[in-house]
Amino acid sequence: MSADWVRSSVFHQIFPDRFFRSGRLETGCAFEPWDSPQTPLGFKGGSLQGIVDKLEHLSDLGVNALYLNPIFKSCANHRYHTFDYFEVDPLLGGKAALRELLDAAHARGIRVILDGVFNHCSRGFFQFNHLLENGEASPYKDWFHVRGFPLNFTFFYPGAPNVYYGGVRRSPQSLGPREPGKDPGPPRASARARCALAQNGFFCLDCRKK
Repeated sequence: MSADWVRSSVFHQIFPDRFFRSGRLETGCAFEPWDSPQTPLGFKGGSLQGIVDKLEHLSDLGVNALYLNPIFKSCANHRYHTFDYFEVDPLLGGKAALRELLDAAHARGIRVILDGVFNHCSRGFFQFNHLLENGEASPYKDWFHVRGFPLNFTFFYPGAPNVYYGGVRRSPQSLGPREPGKDPGPPRASARARCALAQNGFFCLDCRKK
């Protein structure tokens, strides 16, 4: 059941890397030319500061709620393959840029919602890396859908991968703690990941607090 304010909101969904590149963020990195054709793996250099720079325009359009594609640290331009749920990607400006965006948006009466994607992560996620390195001996083995050992997590090996990741390469599907030998049911975020929202000042549907 959605909150009452959602029904009267005008949302604008933003893919941060492709929205606007702000001259205020210095990363020292080489990005694709902004006007060049988009590529699946390339980075355009859009940032959270870029969203701040365009808030007045969005407000003039009547937008009063932003839905952001993932912003946590990741090696993918879309950032659905999360490395660290407690860090905002530095290419997007880091935590300081998120704080700036929240303050500027709230000052204009604009709400901000993050796509947290807590039901899957990436090969760079520490706990999954631990599983890749240690296999069945890893204490994190029950965090993921593992069909058998040794792991075969790639399309380049013969046969199907035996770690379920929803059909998307680089995105292992996480479970959070579960009972060994029992059907885990639908994927769910760990309590630690869910509470990352509340700890960083966002409304958490699980914690029911800000």
